Amino acid sequence: MPPYFRDAADYGEWWFHSGVALGGESAGETFRLLHEQLSEAGACVLVVLRFLDENERGIDPAFWRRTFVFGHVGLQVHHTLRALDAIGATGVVNALKGTTGSPSPFDVARMMIASGDYDSPEVHAMIQDLRTGILAGASHVLGDPPPSGLLPPPNAPAGAETREEVGRLLEAYCIAHQDDLAADAARHGDPRRSVGFDPQVSAEQRARRIRRLGWLKRQRSEIAILRARLEDLKITASREAPESPRLNTKVRKVLEDYDRYREGAEEDRTPEVAAWIEEVERFRAENPAPFHPRATHDEELARRLAAIGSHDVAYDNFSMSIRWEAPAGLECDGTSMGLVFRRGHFRQRPSELVADQALRALCDAWDELRRRWPPVRDKLRSYLIEDLRRDLRQLPEDERMVYEEAGEISAARVFSALTSSRLCLESEPGNPVIRMALHAGVAWDEERRLEIPFDREGRLEFEL
Repeated sequence: MPPYFRDAADYGEWWFHSGVALGGESAGETFRLLHEQLSEAGACVLVVLRFLDENERGIDPAFWRRTFVFGHVGLQVHHTLRALDAIGATGVVNALKGTTGSPSPFDVARMMIASGDYDSPEVHAMIQDLRTGILAGASHVLGDPPPSGLLPPPNAPAGAETREEVGRLLEAYCIAHQDDLAADAARHGDPRRSVGFDPQVSAEQRARRIRRLGWLKRQRSEIAILRARLEDLKITASREAPESPRLNTKVRKVLEDYDRYREGAEEDRTPEVAAWIEEVERFRAENPAPFHPRATHDEELARRLAAIGSHDVAYDNFSMSIRWEAPAGLECDGTSMGLVFRRGHFRQRPSELVADQALRALCDAWDELRRRWPPVRDKLRSYLIEDLRRDLRQLPEDERMVYEEAGEISAARVFSALTSSRLCLESEPGNPVIRMALHAGVAWDEERRLEIPFDREGRLEFEL
């Protein structure tokens, strides 16, 4: 009877689709899982396959150690030596034992700071090693060979087997252990033999399982922190007013955690995190005040804020911000635009009278801006469109076409590509002038943030 697997690559393909030994945070941890869940022979075959893949230009143990060994370094090196020794690649084993790892970028930075010498030959050599490792790793993952001459040629140590020789030793090992390999497939199943098997669909399912396992592992590692933060919030809420900056900071942190873990399907939560989410929801329902601090106790000011729309208040040290997601009076070509009031940065906690005076000035400035909004909006719109058109002309043609109509960049499409756009009105202690600015991002560049200061007339600050 012919062997179940044609060769090592066939066994590797089976493992990829089998769902076995997923969820390792590093190569070393994956190797440990392979030895726990597969036969010794199967684990060794997969470890050597990875080693050969990472040495695709030729066996170079020192370069491999500097470039592809990370995370659980001891585990990865140990299991790689174990697998190479098992197939009989003793020359590579001896060469690998004599190699050392490369310092991390943090180690290089610490050494430079400690020595005060930023231009020594040793520093240059380490930086070059880092660059080479990053280039080799990126080209390996992406499948694109680096430009000629940027990587050093493989440095095969004397006495070490060549890549082709290691490959032949691996195939001989597979033949000698074919029963063990076949037993792995019998124990875990072979999805490739299923009717309608689609390797692309299987690869996507595998990626989803890996992400889910990583997410569950993260929850298990963070649950103690989540519980401690919630308990700290409860204690602070029992002692301090809802407008306490310290309480506000703790509320925001718990809500950030809550939003992060509340997303996604319920089956992707550990029981402990699910219980923590329920506890947060109970605490919010029984203690709403810390989650909804008031901007003022002045009823007339409170009515003016409410007239703008539903809003959230946050205190940070001795400043306060109020945010509206959909304020009344900020219509802008169908684009959603938010509003922020900032009462900034007192050196000490302001009295209620002083705080209300600053808030009243913000409300007055908003009322005036809203009356003037149509011409102000048009001025800002014109500037934004021209500025962003210049940006778009720098994009590749296929990306730019999304924002074009009849071969020209469309004003409507440009404006609709604004993200997180909001007007910000800010008061500063001792300054009677309310600063105004438009803040926004753009869909084609997540790092691009716009800030356009203007006055009550809509004149841009750099034009004044």
